[in-house]
Parts: sequence; C-alpha cells; structure tokens
Amino acid sequence: MEQKHYELTFIISTGVPETEHPEIKKKVDEILAKFEANITDTQDLGKKKFTYAIEKIRHGFYQVIEFNAMPDTIIKISEEFKLLPQVLRFLIVTKKEITAEEKAKELARRNAKEEKKEEAVKTEKETTEEKSKESKKVSLEDLDEKLDEIFENDTIVK
Repeated sequence: MEQKHYELTFIISTGVPETEHPEIKKKVDEILAKFEANITDTQDLGKKKFTYAIEKIRHGFYQVIEFNAMPDTIIKISEEFKLLPQVLRFLIVTKKEITAEEKAKELARRNAKEEKKEEAVKTEKETTEEKSKESKKVSLEDLDEKLDEIFENDTIVK
C-alpha cells in the first residue's frame, strides 16, 4: 500500500498560554511520527475568531500540517488527537501534493491578484475624486451663467 498526502488542520484553545504552543505542536509531531507520517509542510495561521463559540470559547490558534501517511493509520491518528484536551477541533483531509514549483506559481498568482485589487481600489478612489471635482465645477459654471443671465435681463421682481 502506498502513502497518501494529507492535510491536518487543528485549533489550539485560547485557554492555553502561547508559551505552551510549542509543546502542543511537539506532541502533534510525536503523534504523527508514532504512525510513521512524514511531515512535508507546516503553517501557523494565527489567532482567528470563530463563527460560533466552541465550548464557550470564541477564538483559537489555527495550525496546518501537511504530511504523508499510510491510509490505514489515519483513524489511529484521529483517535490520538481526540485525547488532546488543548486541541478544540481537528480535521484530516486527503490533499493533492503540490510541488515547490506549483507553490511558487500559486504564490505569484495570489500576489498578482492582490496587486490588481489594490490598483482597482486606487483607480476607483481617483475616479470618484475626479467626478466630485468635475461635478463641483459644472455646478459653479451653471450658477455663474444663471447669475449673468439674471443681471443682464433685470428680471428681478420688485
């Protein structure tokens, strides 16, 4: 049987001090090592607010680990995670393994998308500023013409 690529996302409770996070991560690594899983990537997504409270807690620290493991060990890994009281929730999903080249392309695509978004916001601001200036100019010119017309015709009511 061949190893598959998985992604593990877990949430550390905010009730756990941040100084203990490395210990929890070490326990997670030990669990994965115990079942001969090879860790390929780790990410710390930081503190995020939940959509709804989990065990009366509103925030948590998200961690993502990608690893390769035998499919029959995933259930055992899940059982081990259920025994960690500091982990509020966890999810293990099968994931397509991407190469370093694909990661670089994805990162470049995200950066380009963000730059386009920033540029669009900037041009939108400039456009609204120009429109507001133009609308003020037009209204002032119309007002001047109207005043000139009134004074020339002496149509002021007495």
